[in-house]
Amino acid sequence: MKKRVEILVGAKEAFFHAMSLGWASGSKAAAKVVDVLGSSGGEETAYITGLLYKNEWFRVVDRYCVSEAGKSAGTTTIWFHNDPVWFMSYGGSYLKEDIPFLKDALMRVYSTKQFFGGRGPTSLAQGVPHLKSGVLVYANEIEKDSTFDKFRGKEAIIGPVGIRGQHDYWGMALI
Repeated sequence: MKKRVEILVGAKEAFFHAMSLGWASGSKAAAKVVDVLGSSGGEETAYITGLLYKNEWFRVVDRYCVSEAGKSAGTTTIWFHNDPVWFMSYGGSYLKEDIPFLKDALMRVYSTKQFFGGRGPTSLAQGVPHLKSGVLVYANEIEKDSTFDKFRGKEAIIGPVGIRGQHDYWGMALI
């Protein structure tokens, strides 16, 4: 097996490649599988993307589910050949009308390959049409010393009257 560091460099490239094609982008370029679970309205979605990096194959599986109550959870797993080498998990809830702002925050870091715990920038403020007054702020608090190998944090969208939604996240290398 290749050296751990080399594999994780490739995994990080695969992560940004997959995320730039996945849910936040709205792109249909990644394989998308949607399963509706029962009649309650719950939904599970998986984006599956591959990347050939330095003649080595990486596969990224980004899965999430949303309950009828609007809470969501997900995992992203990166595979090197047939071995899982990296993982992250996230969960919480956001208001539906704030999702475009969340996607914008995520895409800002995915497109520039900056790693802030696999989520968006440390902060971003933006006026949004659905709020009559004020601005939305995206805030990402990453634990000190977090790296692609091991990380934990919390992100939130904050409006004029407080927190509108948030997700906790964590992840680590599996090799």
